[in-house]
Amino acid sequence: MNIPSSSTIVIADSQFTSPPSSRQAEIIIRKKAITYPDKVLVEGLKNRDINVIKYLYKKFYREIFVMVSSNSGSKMDAEDIFHDALIILYQKISQDNLKFSCSFNTYLFSVCRHLWLQKLNKKLKMCELTPSAEQDVWEDGHDLKEHLKESEKYSLFCQHFCKLSPDEQKVLKLYMNKTPAREIAEIMGYKSDKYAKFRKYLCKEKLKNSIMNDPRFQQIYQSS
Repeated sequence: MNIPSSSTIVIADSQFTSPPSSRQAEIIIRKKAITYPDKVLVEGLKNRDINVIKYLYKKFYREIFVMVSSNSGSKMDAEDIFHDALIILYQKISQDNLKFSCSFNTYLFSVCRHLWLQKLNKKLKMCELTPSAEQDVWEDGHDLKEHLKESEKYSLFCQHFCKLSPDEQKVLKLYMNKTPAREIAEIMGYKSDKYAKFRKYLCKEKLKNSIMNDPRFQQIYQSS
């Protein structure tokens, strides 16, 4: 999925630059004394309604922060991801190109997760392991659940891969890129291709054991 540049969308910086204060959003919501239905959220975002935008931050930002911060991200990362996701939704809505059969919250969360996985992928430089950036899996809601499940698996993999030493990461990356064992031995300074294969096995087992000992592993795979 192509991520549009924020400069391509004519929208007030004051509305999307940073989250409004919780107090400001709370006052607005209390005055309205309502919960916005999805249709109102879509129309409000399309019309750049400041009350709706503040409501989105108040209602949904926390969930995105928890998702990002629990997967090697910072508060700034969460804010950037949420900001970019709103811009993507705004552009799709403005072009009448937003179609989904799930809730607005689920759709927004899936976009944020996809953006965060792309950012993790850049950090790891392992493009062959990430879902295609061109594939828009949110045009229809029925593939969403499966996509989120795969995203959770990939996120778990990324987190534990980053815990490996630089040499262990390098060995696994080379094998994932289908580099011949003899060439890996030369790159890593090993004495033989047999030892390179042995090192790959050790690194792979270390990563596998690390992932399987994570409590989230059972949660994710038992519900598959």
